[in-house]
Amino acid sequence: MINKRADAGIEYKHNGCNCCQAVLMAYSDLLGTEKSILMNLGSGFGLGMGCMEGTCGAVCGAIA
Repeated sequence: MINKRADAGIEYKHNGCNCCQAVLMAYSDLLGTEKSILMNLGSGFGLGMGCMEGTCGAVCGAIA
């Protein structure tokens, strides 16, 4: 199951999602939230919070 989610996250990342969005989207079925809301939620965490290359967006997605 972990590999399935990892593969989904990679696929989302390769198709235009930032790291945070990719993690959120890979778990969208468990989160019970519309995908458009998850995309908006994760949009500010690309390249580590607002493109400042700070905290990793994937970590932010996992915490969210």
